[in-house]
Amino acid sequence: MKTASEYRVLAWNDLRTKFGKSLGIIISAFVIGFVGLFALVLIVTLCESDANMLLFGTIVGGIALLCTVGLLYYYVPVWFFRLVRKDANGSIEEKCPYSKALGTSLIIAVPFVIEGIVDALSKLNVGSSSLLFISLSILAIIFIFWWMYAINAMLPYLVHDHHEMSVEQAVKKSICMMDGHKWELFKVDFKIIFLPVFLSLVVLVAVIVLSGIGLNNQTGIVFAGLLGSIIFLFLLFAIFPMTLFARARFYEDLCAEAE
Repeated sequence: MKTASEYRVLAWNDLRTKFGKSLGIIISAFVIGFVGLFALVLIVTLCESDANMLLFGTIVGGIALLCTVGLLYYYVPVWFFRLVRKDANGSIEEKCPYSKALGTSLIIAVPFVIEGIVDALSKLNVGSSSLLFISLSILAIIFIFWWMYAINAMLPYLVHDHHEMSVEQAVKKSICMMDGHKWELFKVDFKIIFLPVFLSLVVLVAVIVLSGIGLNNQTGIVFAGLLGSIIFLFLLFAIFPMTLFARARFYEDLCAEAE
């Protein structure tokens, strides 16, 4: 296995040489994600006047979100994986039916659905003991999410490569592959994501503070909003693709190590 720094260099080279295609993937995913989020917000807004209906709306909206954003959990990593492997023959659907892609997405979406239900329940009239239970439940959901995220990190690639596998078999294989490698993957993600995100937040906070001191409020708001948009685009079109490129190469190395 390579070091986190080596994966970062490889990911940067991938981004430079495949920027046009990665840009197209991100824009497509962003549009699909926007549609899913809009559906969720619309349904929840229509149901928010009634607390009981809100729970129903959250579930229905969650299903709509799963059918759009959830599918991206499989397709976006695989699209980047195919760029790394330079596999452009045939559509992804030919190697993985939508039903299996949806099943793959369901694995990682479970904590989000539970969190949505807990959030809806928190808006009902509950006592202090119930609020404590809900708070502890949210903390548990966060832990479960990150645990599932780590052990299923290789799931999209396995489903793509081994279309004869069921989703359950791919999950077991991903857990096996990530055994002893979760910390390594965390270091790769940390190496690519942490420094740019941290510096971006520092710069943004500094601009907001300084604009409030040296500029009038209107100018400061516009300037901070403009800088925030630039930072968001940088993270979306550079750091996020680099993370996916690094993960694809991480999977390739795990497969090579297993041989």
